[in-house]
Amino acid sequence: MNPLFHAAYSAAGIEVSLVPELVRRVRELYCDSSRFLLYEDTVPALELVRRSGARAVILSNHVPELPRIIQQLGLGAVVDEVFTSAVIGFEKPNREAFLKALGSIPAASSCMIGDNPVADVAGATAVGVRGVLVRHRDSAFRDLLSAVAAAL
Repeated sequence: MNPLFHAAYSAAGIEVSLVPELVRRVRELYCDSSRFLLYEDTVPALELVRRSGARAVILSNHVPELPRIIQQLGLGAVVDEVFTSAVIGFEKPNREAFLKALGSIPAASSCMIGDNPVADVAGATAVGVRGVLVRHRDSAFRDLLSAVAAAL
């Protein structure tokens, strides 16, 4: 993200000496967990996953700080593992991103629930993981809790 922000500030004509501090500040704000809002069904959905005996894994096209953000949001007790594209080197829908998150778990026994039909659903389907679309105009599910209940 830093090179992208640096280029954007430079293209906007921002004084070159100010750019590094502005880039640092944008990243700081972007990674500030107090700026994130959880949907009200996020914790109940993840608790349902936990009660079912399944693992809850987050695979996200996000910054390396995402695991810390997840902890600060209070999700550490209901999320088993966090994979972020900035750390694993692959963004969804790249099959390698899904294979990293799966590890030794069989794809056929896994489910990816996400709000992006390409990155989440098509990417998952391409590696044999069932993809479930949520919170999208084309989704059968408007909320995470109903999608998780149906997937389990």
